[in-house]
Amino acid sequence: MKIKAKIILLLFVTFSLSTTLLVALVYVFFSDYSFSDFYHRLEIRALATARIELGFKASEIEAFRRESMQRLDNETDYLIDTSRNWKSEALRQGLSPLFVQEVMSQGKAFSRKDNTFYAGVLYTAAPNPHVVVVSADNYYEAHHMAYMRNLLLLVSLAALVLLAVISALLTRILVRPLADMAAKARRISSENLHLRIEVANPKDELGAVALTMNDMLDRLETTFESQKNFISNASHELKTPLTAIIGEADVVLARR
Repeated sequence: MKIKAKIILLLFVTFSLSTTLLVALVYVFFSDYSFSDFYHRLEIRALATARIELGFKASEIEAFRRESMQRLDNETDYLIDTSRNWKSEALRQGLSPLFVQEVMSQGKAFSRKDNTFYAGVLYTAAPNPHVVVVSADNYYEAHHMAYMRNLLLLVSLAALVLLAVISALLTRILVRPLADMAAKARRISSENLHLRIEVANPKDELGAVALTMNDMLDRLETTFESQKNFISNASHELKTPLTAIIGEADVVLARR
């Protein structure tokens, strides 16, 4: 694999993992906050229902209805007198006796079945303690979280595409000096050893590589020049004896 491809792959994988982790954390924390907030809303409604059903006057009932804001999707109220056969009453109303018992022992409890959330509180201000449960479909889970999930997915895809483009541009910028060095080195031969590789920044790694290659070319040029001079001198020194030998040979041949 080429260095350019390795850099692109490394940057893309790194940024992709970072983006995916960030999106996942945002989704998890937002989801947890959404559930906690919805349970809190149900708890407020349970308390309001208990006060309305177990002792408030008509004028105060209307005030509590205003406090409870708009009605939630499929909101249902359950009222169980703990002084009676509360298990049978819980089953009759479609509640789990274990959940009702948890409310009685802890003062309040929360439960979930599919997309229906339950919040129960133990109301002791009435003559007889009552377990008040409010259930509703989590509109935030079904709509807001779905919107958040789709939005994060689109943002993640857009971020990945953007990261791919940025990675390609960065690697092109980073690898270009290497490509220029390779192209320059390919043009250098024994006929033009005087050429050298341009050094853009002698203080970085690419500059160090270019200086090393130029130093090597200096040594090669010196070696070639030495060989060329040796051959030229040797040819000159051998030319006179060879000429004399050829002359003597011609004289001998002419006498025959």
